[in-house]
Amino acid sequence: MTSQPASHDAEQASPFSQEWLTLSKQEKISLIHQANYWKAQHALLKQKIIVLEEQNQYKDAKIKDLQSKPRTTVRKRRSRRIPRPDLPVILQTQDLAEDDKKCAVCGLPHLPTPALDESNDYIEVEVRVYILDVPVFLT
Repeated sequence: MTSQPASHDAEQASPFSQEWLTLSKQEKISLIHQANYWKAQHALLKQKIIVLEEQNQYKDAKIKDLQSKPRTTVRKRRSRRIPRPDLPVILQTQDLAEDDKKCAVCGLPHLPTPALDESNDYIEVEVRVYILDVPVFLT
């Protein structure tokens, strides 16, 4: 199995170029099949890369376009609360059940944080029903 081809120069050849192998036809067909399979896989992946690069360029262009446009944000107008200093203020505190005062995950007790605790203002209005009698003049 180890014989040197006459056409190669022994000084320039690599160590593997000096060895000869013998393959059966089935092994040759299998190797050719594997090579063709991996070449086809490579070609498919190259196509996918091209498609993904095009999508990436499109998205980059869209981002650049959006960044270059001036931002026109529409802010929702919040209804302004009218101060009513003449109304009395009644402070009501609602206490929770003991189970609700603890964290559901770790079981540690709730520590009050005035800045984060919820607070709601309710305006109570007294409603009266009456009949308005307006005379109608016919001319």
